[in-house]
Formats: sequence, C-alpha cells, structure tokens
Amino acid sequence: MVIFDTNVFIFAKNQFYHPGFCQGFWDVLDILYEKQEWCSLNFVYNELVKTRNKNNILQMQDYVAIWATARKEYFKIFDANIELRQIQDYLINN
Repeated sequence: MVIFDTNVFIFAKNQFYHPGFCQGFWDVLDILYEKQEWCSLNFVYNELVKTRNKNNILQMQDYVAIWATARKEYFKIFDANIELRQIQDYLINN
C-alpha cells in the first residue's frame, strides 16, 4: 500500500491531471483505493480541506478540497504510538 502526501493531490490538480481535462486520474484514485492500493493520512486531509492564502485567510474550497471532503474515509487517522507498537511487534516476530 502506498501512502500519499498532500503534494500528490495538489500537484496533480495544478499540473497534469486537472479534473477539467483529466477526470480519469481522479476516477482511478477511487478504483485503486477500493483495491486497497493507497490511502492517505488525516493531517493530509486537514491540509487539503482547510485551504488558506498567504495571509492565512480561509479561501473558498477548490476541487481537491471538495473531492477529499467527499472521500474522508480515504484519509486514515495517524497515531504514532500505535504505529510504533506495530513496528515493534513486527520486528520481534519476524
């Protein structure tokens, strides 16, 4: 499984995969998520949906913010303590 950072979504929208001419990219993300090929984390979700300008003023949501809001389950809660325990268990048992 791949874990996507904020840049994957922002760069895709701003560069090569704007939904206005490449909706297929966003559709494939849905398909690959259903196949458990990728996910992202809750702090990425927060960055995507709470867009602010350089003066830290909340702006209108763009396509990625709206897209992410409709797919909140794609963004998993990250808990460092749980992750550390899982890594420790893995190292002990393997």
